[in-house]
Amino acid sequence: MLWACVSFGQQSNTPYDFPVKPGSEQWQSFKTVEDMYAACQIPPDVLTKLSTAALIQTCLQYPASTVLLIHSTPQMSFDRWKQSFNGIAELLTRRDAPARLLDLYKTVDVKGHRQLRTEIEKGQYTFFVMMIDAILVQDEIIGNMEPAEKRQLLSKTLSNFNAIATDSLYGFVNQASTGRIIVKLAAALGDQATRSMTSSKPMQEFAATGMLTDREAFFRVINKARTIAAK
Repeated sequence: MLWACVSFGQQSNTPYDFPVKPGSEQWQSFKTVEDMYAACQIPPDVLTKLSTAALIQTCLQYPASTVLLIHSTPQMSFDRWKQSFNGIAELLTRRDAPARLLDLYKTVDVKGHRQLRTEIEKGQYTFFVMMIDAILVQDEIIGNMEPAEKRQLLSKTLSNFNAIATDSLYGFVNQASTGRIIVKLAAALGDQATRSMTSSKPMQEFAATGMLTDREAFFRVINKARTIAAK
């Protein structure tokens, strides 16, 4: 018990400040993406002391976040991120990560970009939302949520999905990003009929990879998820 108290006392709630950032002279000197990834590691002694909330914020401030855009599928991109960045690898092992991510997600306003001035800032905001989606949708997160937490997440993702669908700044890729979470939650919370819908080959592939090939099946699951959330 003493060890646990000391460990908690040493936790840091301040996100790690990456010393090398895009646009800097050192960043411009990198020859390969591997050089960038190497410069973006969190020192082990810092990593273990970050609270989970601070670790989440650190991951969302990751300088080489374009790793999420350069592979064939969203899941392949995330897997490369996990492989390349010790912060994500650590986050997925934290027992309180699902609860802390849910806490953060509840505060996310997908319309928040309206407070920003430039198109670049607005685009960065939509990417920020997708980064959170990319972490939340992982089996290590959803699979370790309590049923009540899954229902809270379903309600929030449906609200975000509806808002994204009516916002011209977002595209269908953003809907699919949020919708992938909804499909996984519907499979976990739904009845036999829902599980039958989510177990179709297109929906299984979508849940596993993030690549959507059947929009009609996708929207059927979204509508079914709305009935689940309404109960």
